Amino acid sequence: MSELNWDRASLNSSCSPSGLASHCSRSVGDTGMLRWPRFDGFRRRFASKTQLCSRIDVMETHNLSMGYADIVDNLWVSLRVDCVIASADRRCDAQWRPVQMPTYGDMIAAMKPEDTFSERAVRFARADVHYSMVVAPDGRFVGADGDGGLTLTDEISDDLMWRLDGACLQHAVASVALDLEGPSAACSLATGGVGAEVDGVRGPFTVIHGPERLPSEYLDHLREHGWVVLVSVLAPDILDALQRIAGTDGYTVRSQDRKRRQLCQGSALAKAAVEPISVWLSRSYMQTDDIRMAHSPGVGVLTPDDGKRTVQGWHSDYPYHWGINAHGKVPTPSGQTVMGVQRIVCVSEFTKFHGATAFKLGSHALDHGPPEDWGLAKDAYRPDYRAANGLPYNGPDADIIEAPAGSMILFDTRTWHRAGVNRSEKGRAAILMDMTPAYIVPYADTSEDYRAFTGSDGYDDLNDREKAEFTRLMVHRFLGPAGPRSVIGTHEALTEQLPRP
Repeated sequence: MSELNWDRASLNSSCSPSGLASHCSRSVGDTGMLRWPRFDGFRRRFASKTQLCSRIDVMETHNLSMGYADIVDNLWVSLRVDCVIASADRRCDAQWRPVQMPTYGDMIAAMKPEDTFSERAVRFARADVHYSMVVAPDGRFVGADGDGGLTLTDEISDDLMWRLDGACLQHAVASVALDLEGPSAACSLATGGVGAEVDGVRGPFTVIHGPERLPSEYLDHLREHGWVVLVSVLAPDILDALQRIAGTDGYTVRSQDRKRRQLCQGSALAKAAVEPISVWLSRSYMQTDDIRMAHSPGVGVLTPDDGKRTVQGWHSDYPYHWGINAHGKVPTPSGQTVMGVQRIVCVSEFTKFHGATAFKLGSHALDHGPPEDWGLAKDAYRPDYRAANGLPYNGPDADIIEAPAGSMILFDTRTWHRAGVNRSEKGRAAILMDMTPAYIVPYADTSEDYRAFTGSDGYDDLNDREKAEFTRLMVHRFLGPAGPRSVIGTHEALTEQLPRP
């Protein structure tokens, strides 16, 4: 990767060219690395600011329909900037290292129309205010009905949402207020100065991090659009533990522990798997309470792109598997029954530049797979695909959801999508948790991971409700030697005996 070095730069909106200034002005502050997206095949260096401006002007005169910002945004260039406060005359005076300038022909030859990274960004900002949820010792939630009565339940609804203000809880829907006595991690509840019990339980209760919006609002959006984002829904301590497992974000100096199952490295993965709002949304959207995880939860890291690596093509997730070479994919049209909801946990911040997942939002309603010319997963996995065809489609008809770390993206698994291209210098971590109805054969065996986790220290960190929920999601049963309670697992001897399909 080539670099342009600014020894000193005053970067502001009046710099020329305007598009370059608009990009650079975002980096005023401390010294750091600003890396712009990859321009496929282009690794030349610029000689001076004047020559760069001239070259961009030439490209514009050839009707490439790309403005300054577009051109600059598509160069694989790294700018090490020592930013200072703009001077009084607000001019951009940058000193550039002399290097060789590419010819116009070089730039045209390097361009691939499909590699413009011009997907529509759907941005969700970090939420400043969240609801709180109140948890009893067994894991059930404290709710209030329309009459103000308190109850304990594990059924998710708007009735479980509270606003925390100091030592006071105000119900989100009903006219009910509760006072907290003691720390929020182990408190008792009171009304009017009198201690309160809920269904015979006096505590200690725990006030936990809840969603940004009411559960019913999320469900309305999911049903209407086929996707929804739960912004920053994970508690900060759970997110931190997931980043530690991934070795990303604040833990880049720490390598991943590959000797132990990720699931057994604490309780964070299991707690993310049983996050109550997303599980409830999955059940409600698929219209069945009996759902399972199609595979074990695990943290994956999308490492920085090198311009050559194999990338993922467009597809629909399990069980549909449209666009994928897979056995048993759902035929089209698939009908009205929903057979899958994918949950993506943004362990790192999701941005286009950082390799956030690309979607064709709303494509679930088309009830068929992505088009061949978008670059399907069944083709793009070949090592020679990228060199011959460039990246799978990344134009303006695609969407990228940008969301803060700790958010969850839920979508109908018929939705066309693909992994993004990480053009940053850091890994981007995420968790995939495909949810399917119990009548769908699981994508992978979850029994060994479940068994290992129940013998780990992390299992003891879960409350009774979380343990029951995790068991329900991870254990697949069928009619076997022990009757209908028999657990589905892998038959190793038979697996070795039978030929590959």
